[in-house]
Amino acid sequence: MIRRALVAAVSLVALSCVGAPAAEPLKIGVLISYTGPSAIGGQEVDAAIAAYQQLHGTTVAGRSVQIVRADTGGANPDVAARRMQELAANDKVDFVIGPDFTPTTLAAGTVSTQAKLPTLVVTAAASGSVANAPYMINFGFSTRQYVGPLANWAATNGLKRTYVLYSDFSPGIEAANIFKTAFTAAGGTVAGEVAVPLSATDLSAYAQRVKDANADALFVFLPPGQQPLQLLHALTENGAYGGKSKLKILDNGALSDEPRLDTLGDATIGIISSFIYSDDHASAANRAFVHAFESGAPTLRPDFYAAIAFDAMDAIYHAVEAQHGTLDPDRTMTLLKAVHQEGPRGPISVDPSTRLVTENDYIRRVERRGPHLVNVEIKTFPSVPQ
Repeated sequence: MIRRALVAAVSLVALSCVGAPAAEPLKIGVLISYTGPSAIGGQEVDAAIAAYQQLHGTTVAGRSVQIVRADTGGANPDVAARRMQELAANDKVDFVIGPDFTPTTLAAGTVSTQAKLPTLVVTAAASGSVANAPYMINFGFSTRQYVGPLANWAATNGLKRTYVLYSDFSPGIEAANIFKTAFTAAGGTVAGEVAVPLSATDLSAYAQRVKDANADALFVFLPPGQQPLQLLHALTENGAYGGKSKLKILDNGALSDEPRLDTLGDATIGIISSFIYSDDHASAANRAFVHAFESGAPTLRPDFYAAIAFDAMDAIYHAVEAQHGTLDPDRTMTLLKAVHQEGPRGPISVDPSTRLVTENDYIRRVERRGPHLVNVEIKTFPSVPQ
């Protein structure tokens, strides 16, 4: 009788184990540019996610992690809204990382709100980009966060006349206004300005206007991608920059973007930028990140896209662990709004009232270090709110 009972009990345990459903995969959507002029962003985010999973695993709280990619093709609001809807309704993702432009963030925000879909935005720099989307957190940065410090640094370091060149969409317009206001308040003079359409492919006419201004410095705000490369080539070609030119370049991070530095070569040496991340940042967290990133993507260098995506993955993993794998979107947002962590870019925290990240801002100068050109951090503004 005892043996018969024991066999029955073992059989029941075996059946329960065989029949127990596996935990549903944790689905993380990535809404970003995989094609178009800013396709480097998608490459960076993918490599950062791979680096995070190399260091922290591909499961969290008993759930395997599945990445679902959606391409916006650039600053295309209609495409972003449609892709976001597909991620929510068809793919039924639990989180979204992205998008990478303010217009696409505003469009995706409506879907995020309707679907109660926690979304960690990568690069929507204009003010108010997530204000009306309660399930979004701007995990990246804002224009005012780093442009003001750069303008003040320039005016107090001998650059008295600056020409302003900016991308003709909301973050670029905001950046130009912030720079002009801060620069003139610190005693500088704006020597002129020009707005560049996002669709422009030939920047030689804009480079000529920079040359004609004969300024001490050029403040540049362009999105990462092909335009910054075209601008630097045009400025070098017409003699406005490099050689015997006195012109100093003040950059929003696009001209000095790490994946392009070595390709652009020594023409970038001396470019000053103000930004939230450098792959030369001296911390144990960043060294581990860079090593994991480059081991998985040996032809690519990590930049701000990658650092933000890495931090977003860390926040997601901790939010899932805290809920033991069973997610409630409102509980998730409460956890995300309480984030205090240190990643590749340094310490970050989320302001729960605004859903914006506070982080360090770094004044950086391009220098050659051995075989590589790097953004060396020469000044730190700690804990700068968006």
